Amino acid sequence: MAKPQAKAPKSTAKSTSSRKWLWPAVVFAASFLLYANSIGNFYALDDDIYTRKNEYIRDGGLAAIPKIVGQGSLMGFNKANDANYRPVVLLNFWAETALFGENPLVNHFFNVFFYALGCVVLYWFLLRLLQQFNPLVALFITALFVLHPLHTDVVSNIKSRDEILGFLFAITCLLNMMKYADGLRDAASGKPYIKYFVYTGICFFLSILCKENSMTLFVIIPVMLYTFTDWSIKKVLMHSLPVLGIVGVYFLIRVNVLSSLTFSGLKPDTVNNSLMAATNLSDMYATNFSMMGRYLRLLFFPFPLSWDYSFNTFPIIGWSDYRAFVPLLLYAGLLGYAAVRVWKRDIYAFCIIFYISTLILTSNLIVKILATFAERFLFLPSLGFCIAIVFLLGKLFSVDLKASKLTLPANMRFVLLAVCGLYLVETLSRIPDWKDNVSLFTSGLTTQPNSARVHFAVASEYRSKGENEGNPVVREQFLNTAVKEYQEGIKIWDKDPEVFFNLGIAYMAMGQKDKALEAYNKSLEIRPSYGGARNNLGVYYFNAHDYGKALECFKGVVKYDSLYADAYANIGAVYENTGKHQEAMEEFRKAIHINKDAYAVYENMSRTSKAMQDSVSAAEYANTANEIKDRLSKVKPMLAEGQYPTGPVTRLIIVTLICFVGLIYYQSRKTAV
Repeated sequence: MAKPQAKAPKSTAKSTSSRKWLWPAVVFAASFLLYANSIGNFYALDDDIYTRKNEYIRDGGLAAIPKIVGQGSLMGFNKANDANYRPVVLLNFWAETALFGENPLVNHFFNVFFYALGCVVLYWFLLRLLQQFNPLVALFITALFVLHPLHTDVVSNIKSRDEILGFLFAITCLLNMMKYADGLRDAASGKPYIKYFVYTGICFFLSILCKENSMTLFVIIPVMLYTFTDWSIKKVLMHSLPVLGIVGVYFLIRVNVLSSLTFSGLKPDTVNNSLMAATNLSDMYATNFSMMGRYLRLLFFPFPLSWDYSFNTFPIIGWSDYRAFVPLLLYAGLLGYAAVRVWKRDIYAFCIIFYISTLILTSNLIVKILATFAERFLFLPSLGFCIAIVFLLGKLFSVDLKASKLTLPANMRFVLLAVCGLYLVETLSRIPDWKDNVSLFTSGLTTQPNSARVHFAVASEYRSKGENEGNPVVREQFLNTAVKEYQEGIKIWDKDPEVFFNLGIAYMAMGQKDKALEAYNKSLEIRPSYGGARNNLGVYYFNAHDYGKALECFKGVVKYDSLYADAYANIGAVYENTGKHQEAMEEFRKAIHINKDAYAVYENMSRTSKAMQDSVSAAEYANTANEIKDRLSKVKPMLAEGQYPTGPVTRLIIVTLICFVGLIYYQSRKTAV
């Protein structure tokens, strides 16, 4: 007599099914709520690059799409068609602005939303990657990643949407690769799901189109396949070749789209990249490894955090300094371990390769970039750290992470809770620093007082506030603060002509003309071709009716920069005031040829035409000036903090909450059935 087959207890089936949706829901909610406070922040740092000062995003309309896809990502901001090609990110902002209008609250909402979504995909990926281990291992790693304070630099900075989307697509790419490697098959045909392999390629390509650093996945994918599957080296390489092909396609597109693969071949300046201050390669690489050591320290001890690490945060040192040779030994040891153990399918070797390969392009070790050091560079690399630290803790406390029922010793629970608690406190305390430029920049005075750029940024912010302040007392306070911070920064680095130029503007706004002239002349002493300082000197002499010196200054500007429209306009103004009307008209025409929206120049041309008894031309120029002013007046002005509507982001939060609750209800009903 046949025995009836025993059914699995309903409670067990229900528990297994619940895990499929319960923990991803918890991960999403925790990630979103952690950074929800940043949704109320304003624009800060370089957010304008992809938002309100990018003409393709702000006013582009449908006509902007071909420009976004067919040009560099900075074209809409500063007309530089080099270095960055991130069309997916710009298209994301374009759609966001088209649907909701210009609004930093909406921008911050989607940063938080995509981060939370990326953390959910990360959890799914870790479940698939570490399927031989208890599911709680994937949850612990995800929790560390979600809470790590280093990520505040990315999530709170609107411009870092490129990092977030690049991460989202990169992890989705790795997840699909693991699904394909697991040999999942169609139930009807029994054939492998080739779609996962196709999805891998698509997500990899999209990830690169968000951030170039994602190219390093072509190293991670084969190492991952070899470490976490039973595939042979030959099979791994065969399935990795298409990934390398995608990198080739990307470079082919990049070469045809951009005018230069780097920032026009310019050497990074010392203020932004401290390594440029080194007088020899030996000291440069010694200092570079001191930075690499700081990256490791911040992974373990993410305090203090700062928006800036430029000159002179990392003083130039030699190899006799322990800050150089200790990190070198550490990295040599890590690489040596990985080189030996990767063939043993060692998970720590995978973590090391993941960390180093995703960091290498921004490390300054291979190519010098326009930044010394940044917390955002650790966003993706920190995943390797989070995986390794959980396994190291398991090894330290002798926990079998493969056990079906994971029991953690009290000491390990305490360590995990303590780390997560400290991470939580640091993250929550760091988010408000990103409220606006003043909050962010002034926070750097505490965390990085040796950074010249921090002082310069604070100074320029207060100078701008002072120039726009109507209250004379408050205006003077702002300008005095600006001058003080410029001077503090100059004590650290006194070779930047732009700083002296801005200091001169501050002095001029305070009525201290002699000091302003001294600052402008210092700027020109550092860089004779610096047009802004020479032009402002000319304006000073022009207002003092010293037209000879003014003309000399303005002609000096165009000598170095033939596209400096204001200088031509000013030369024309000198000629107009000295009765040389024909010469004035020639200079005015040069100015409007470069800047067709310079309505003030058309007004000058109208006055000059009247002086030349040409009433017809005078009327035409006056009409053109009025048309330009009328058109520009219709352009939406940039709003100040607190002036953007909260309605769009409120509706987005409500829709997200409804969808979230609805999904939980649907899954719970599905589980019950």
